[in-house]
Amino acid sequence: AMREARAERVPGRGWRGVRLATVLVVFAAAPFVLTLALNAVQWPVRVLRANIALRMNLVTKGGGGLITDPGPLGRGLRKTTYYSVVAALREISRLPLAERRKSALFIPQSYMAFWGMFDSDQRCTYVSLVAPALAAVAMIDGMPAPECAITPQYNMAMYKPRRRPQLPSEITAEALCARARSSGLSQVLILAPDEKGMPRRSRIPCAN
Repeated sequence: AMREARAERVPGRGWRGVRLATVLVVFAAAPFVLTLALNAVQWPVRVLRANIALRMNLVTKGGGGLITDPGPLGRGLRKTTYYSVVAALREISRLPLAERRKSALFIPQSYMAFWGMFDSDQRCTYVSLVAPALAAVAMIDGMPAPECAITPQYNMAMYKPRRRPQLPSEITAEALCARARSSGLSQVLILAPDEKGMPRRSRIPCAN
C-alpha cells in the first residue's frame, strides 16, 4: 500500500516541479522577449514616421499633392538645402571609371554648403564620408574643421584631425597636385561654389 501511495505522489511532485520550472523560465525570459518584440516594432515605425514626415515636407515645398506623387516630391527635393551639392557629387560618380581612378577630389573648407551639412545634429565628423561615397572618387585634405570632434567610430581616429584652419598655400594647384601625386593620382577635381553659391566642378591636371 505504501508503495502504491509513493507511486501516486511521485508523479504529482514531478508535475509540480515541471510546472514551477516552466513558470520560472517564462518569468525570466519574458523581459527579453518583450524587449526584442518592442525593438522589432519600434525601429520600423520610427523609420516609417520619418519617411512620411520627409515626404510631406518635400511635397509641401513642391507645391502640394500626395506624398506618393513623384512630381511634387521631385520639385520639393530640388529645393532642399543640399540638393545641388549632392547632385554635383553624383555627377562626378557618372564620369568614366578610368578618369575617376586617376582623380583626387578636393572641396575647400570655405564651402560650407558641404562641410556644414551635418552641423545641426552634431554629426560633423561624418561629413568627410559623404563626398567619397557619392562621387566614388578618393578625397584629399578631406577632414572636417578643427573644431569638429572626431568620433572613434568607423576608423575615423586613424586619420589626422585638423589643428588649424586651411591655409591659402594649401589650396594652390601645386599643393593639391603634390598631394594627389603622393597617392599615385594624376589630376584633381575641385568642387567649389561659383559667384551664386552653386557648386561648380573644375579640373587640375597634374604632370608627373
